[in-house]
Amino acid sequence: MTPTAWYGRAAHSDSAIDQLRRQHYGCARLLPDGQPYAGCYFDIGVGYRDADQRDRRLDPATVAAIGLPYSGGMAQLLHNANDPTRRFQRVVCFELDRVSRNAHVLAYIIDQLIAADVDLLVPSMTGLATQAGHSPAQRFAATVALLTLQADHAQRHTRRLGHARTSAQDQEGRR
Repeated sequence: MTPTAWYGRAAHSDSAIDQLRRQHYGCARLLPDGQPYAGCYFDIGVGYRDADQRDRRLDPATVAAIGLPYSGGMAQLLHNANDPTRRFQRVVCFELDRVSRNAHVLAYIIDQLIAADVDLLVPSMTGLATQAGHSPAQRFAATVALLTLQADHAQRHTRRLGHARTSAQDQEGRR
């Protein structure tokens, strides 16, 4: 089992409880039965901005009303992703626009996760190119970001398999 963290974001506080629970449930069904998240990160309203917002946390009453464990927002997730003792190897998010609707911020977050060797899984990639409410430039940037992620994931997976084969061959050669 690959340790997985979850990230969600709700744009408005008045609908945050339902939105975050729906996102959480939509992602949880992708995990093997009974596998808990290694961390639950979420933001309400504006998501990631600057690294200095790592200490910005939601008030305890809001967190209690949502009913999900709270590890922090996107800034804390990125901080934890860069910690060599982190408890997760991938992050799952219900939709790409929950990570960010700003193409520059999205690219930055993806770059940070790639640099930390953390995979980003987005189960609802279908229909991204035709998502209503986004400009063609935003849809294009999001599509390119996803293609970059997919290529990086494939390359890292191939390297891991190659490393595993080389290690197994080395061990076989020693016998």
